[in-house]
Amino acid sequence: MTTNNITTEIFTNNELIVLSIVPVSILIFMTPHKRNKAYHMLMDPAWVIQFCIALIFVVWIIIYRSITDAKDETDSAYRTNLRNALISGLFAFIIALCAEFNLIIAPFWIVFITSYYLNRT
Repeated sequence: MTTNNITTEIFTNNELIVLSIVPVSILIFMTPHKRNKAYHMLMDPAWVIQFCIALIFVVWIIIYRSITDAKDETDSAYRTNLRNALISGLFAFIIALCAEFNLIIAPFWIVFITSYYLNRT
């Protein structure tokens, strides 16, 4: 499996994202303490602004830096690296949220599933 196929697969097949986000969300909202922590995080203007900036950046990379629109092989390699960095960043964000909510085992499964399905090391 080539890097280009790996990158395209993550954005066309949402199963991996759901496999990572749904269990973490369920674990967060199971206890009132973690729900309150999530509420306070969402009410913090600095966190919301940073999250919105990151979200805009992710959408910009997905929409405006499509690998299929690359001009040449060098541009394609650049865009592939950009997408791979984006994927790593998204999973780092999910793992950071796990740490914030004291979910000790969840990062292990997220990294395991990601490495298995994306063939990443």
